[in-house]
Amino acid sequence: MVHEPTRLVDWAVRLRRLWFEELERALEAALPGAGESLVQASATVDVATGALHVRMPSIYPVLPPVYDVVKAEIASVLWDAFGNPVAHKVTFGGGGTATRRKAISGLSVYEPGDPAPDYWQEVTSSFRQEVLVSSDPTANALLSGVKIRALAREHVWLEFATSDARRSLGQLPGAASALNDRLNTWNDGVTAFCFAATD
Repeated sequence: MVHEPTRLVDWAVRLRRLWFEELERALEAALPGAGESLVQASATVDVATGALHVRMPSIYPVLPPVYDVVKAEIASVLWDAFGNPVAHKVTFGGGGTATRRKAISGLSVYEPGDPAPDYWQEVTSSFRQEVLVSSDPTANALLSGVKIRALAREHVWLEFATSDARRSLGQLPGAASALNDRLNTWNDGVTAFCFAATD
């Protein structure tokens, strides 16, 4: 399990939903006809600043002035969603890479191929039945309170009911390793990024 600041992970999850609900559509509107290029876009939250960083591929023959339109559209969506300016930056010439598994973190907002929230319910049902269970009654009780906050192509974001619940699971002999074993059986290579809710 990878541990990152709870506040920033929660922010990344909120932005992940916004990506699918608003930002993706805004980018398509700002860059009509560039749909094939846009699927290579990616976005993360910067761990040092909490700013959203959207990386767009170079889109030929789009000229740099159009990039300003894209940046303004993203700023507008963020303002509409949160009611205040949101720290962010947009760069062009980047996007998804072959080193996806190494690059992704709990602060990922979007990577190419990530499923939209419409598909999360179907996947989370399987995940809950096959991963968030245990033959140990104590571990099972702790896991039953876990919420699945978001999904990526290869990752799952979990939220424990309390920070104590998360610590308690880690203190149960074999519980954490058994959870990881079930995770690998369910979908080889998936990493669960766990973060506790505020008590």
